[in-house]
Amino acid sequence: MIVLSNAYWKRRFGGNPSVVGSSVRINTQPFTIVGVAPAGFHGVDLQDVPDVWIPAQMVLQVSPNLAQFKPLERRGFTWLEAIARMKDGMTPEQAAAQLNTIHARVARELKLEGQAKSRITAIPLAANTITSEGRQDIRRTSWILMGVAGLVLLVACAVAAGLLLVRGEQRQREVAVRFAIGATRGRVIRQLLIESLLISGAAAVLSVMLAVWGADIFAAVAPDTFRSP
Repeated sequence: MIVLSNAYWKRRFGGNPSVVGSSVRINTQPFTIVGVAPAGFHGVDLQDVPDVWIPAQMVLQVSPNLAQFKPLERRGFTWLEAIARMKDGMTPEQAAAQLNTIHARVARELKLEGQAKSRITAIPLAANTITSEGRQDIRRTSWILMGVAGLVLLVACAVAAGLLLVRGEQRQREVAVRFAIGATRGRVIRQLLIESLLISGAAAVLSVMLAVWGADIFAAVAPDTFRSP
């Protein structure tokens, strides 16, 4: 049996609920689809989101090359990440202390000298979804993107300021005529301010619409690794 990720279910099966209970083959092995993960569930790693989840005891059927390592029998072959829900009021440090007590007892009973000295660390799931190297890469990329966006904003502001200055020079004659026929300075300033606010408001609305449409287009054409889980 397997569980499909929500993104893969929509991408491969078009979000058809009737796929639950049907059979699929992975490496020639038949599996029954027993469910679909809820939207937003991605497992323990945001950098490598799987399309399907299978039982641990079926790992050799999906990946026969692992048989040489005996992953289900060989102690010390660490390839699984365990997730547990802590009791209310318990801290990760307290959970780690209890796990290390159990680990030491099991290592002593099985006479695993090398494992007895190892320690178990409990890490909150939110802090483990992205590795420290991944967080550094994301932080670096974010700063680069922010810098590029800032430069584009400065260029856009400079262009807009230049256009306003040119437009202001072209309207000097119009403003002079308005003063000549009795318009007050406050009224002229108010008119120019209202025009500027209308232009900037229309530009802001258009920018938001383009940003939303651009995000949808990017989500449609981006590779699967960039899609939200």
